[in-house]
Amino acid sequence: MQSIANLFSLNPLRDVIIDNCEDIVTVKDINMKYVFCNKAFLRLLGLKDKVNVVDKQINEIFDDKNSKIINGNCEIIKQTMDSKSFVFEVEKDFCSRIVKTTSYPILKDGVFNGILSVSKDFDKDEEAKNKLIDKFQLVNSFLENIPILTYIKDLHNNYLVGTKYSKEFFQYGIDYYAGNIKLDLKKSANIIAEEDRYVIKNKKALIKEKILKSIEGTEHWYKIYKSPVYDERKGISGIITLVQNIDEDKKLEVQKELFLATMTHDLKNLLQAQISSLQLLSRGKFGTVSEKQKEILDMINESSSFMREMIYSILSTYKYENGMVKLNKVNFNIDELIKTCIEEAQFLAQEKNIVIEYKRDSDISIVNADEGQIRRVLSNILNNGINYAYKNTKIIITFVQEEDTILIKIKNTSEPIPESMRKRIFEKYVAGNGISRIGLGLYFCKKVIEAHNGRISLNAYGNHNEFVIELPMRKSELNTNVLRFV
Repeated sequence: MQSIANLFSLNPLRDVIIDNCEDIVTVKDINMKYVFCNKAFLRLLGLKDKVNVVDKQINEIFDDKNSKIINGNCEIIKQTMDSKSFVFEVEKDFCSRIVKTTSYPILKDGVFNGILSVSKDFDKDEEAKNKLIDKFQLVNSFLENIPILTYIKDLHNNYLVGTKYSKEFFQYGIDYYAGNIKLDLKKSANIIAEEDRYVIKNKKALIKEKILKSIEGTEHWYKIYKSPVYDERKGISGIITLVQNIDEDKKLEVQKELFLATMTHDLKNLLQAQISSLQLLSRGKFGTVSEKQKEILDMINESSSFMREMIYSILSTYKYENGMVKLNKVNFNIDELIKTCIEEAQFLAQEKNIVIEYKRDSDISIVNADEGQIRRVLSNILNNGINYAYKNTKIIITFVQEEDTILIKIKNTSEPIPESMRKRIFEKYVAGNGISRIGLGLYFCKKVIEAHNGRISLNAYGNHNEFVIELPMRKSELNTNVLRFV
């Protein structure tokens, strides 16, 4: 078998081209002795002749620091039979030069024969050199340590580059981060190809969750992210893919759904017993009731029934829609709904001697929305207004129309809301002092109104705080039939 040195002296034309190219080129044999170098390598080290390089070991050419860097990376290449990029620093003429090197294994009939290295000399000032080293080390550290399978492939489904364990996943379906699960990617080849075609054709990212089977036949949940990679001409040159096992997330979802299903089932049964008792009381089954008492019982019964529907909504949200609620938009009378919410809040208002005043300034009151969700919003804001309001004051509800939008304004008199809270009042877990609650009410209201293509805002004037709900009167062309809690 010919030596690698002889192989590099068989083609004079190739030798001339390589010898005079700007890139630094070297070849080492299996014993890490230099068998070839071009003129750029001699210039880098300030040498005049190749005899100062050929047949010499790495430590005979470089100092201890650089010898360790080059030898260490060469050992990795010999073990992995894969390319490796690294940087080292050369001192010459009282100047430091940063050398960025990519080395490749030389294989003949599958047998390791040596290493080919192609380098670039970066003659930069000290600050630029440090930035280059820092950035390169940062990227290397990122690629080596990020615990997500990430890789780039070309348009012919060839692996190009990726994070530490991504090549094993791409080639053999082995997921190191999920306990070395070995997936049967061949069975999913058609789906993977279809995903790639979607990304290339539509020139946009694809995010999805899907089940992949292992070679043993067990199912595993994965979250997939695919995005096009563009070249300098803004054409698509490849696809970047992120793959992450989410089995544990799905287990938690199942546990959460089971907990909520059990809890809501128990609450539903208790509430149904209360509703039945209220109905019997209202009908006089346990004794005569006056008209006023019957009116109160019927109102409590109606509120309890609404609460039961809310529990059904919670159950369906997590069990069927994965954290989303499908809006049931219908045409209904918003004026009548406001009056219903006021009636339900009257007894709470009476405890603080608060008067609820309703003003309507619109002849049109039919809207297309989810009546149950809008009712929850109105009740939430009205009850908040009562809870925070001063005793012996008024809450004023105004219903007006502006072109194709209706405005519902709920105004109370209370302690001023601090400016810091006003800016965050519709965020999760923000609540006022003195009231025990987890601070999700106004966050929920905002999500509901925005899902209806509307808007909710707060106007604060000293001791007067006014929440304004804006709702479109007509059906929207936007696809917003889902309420997302994210």
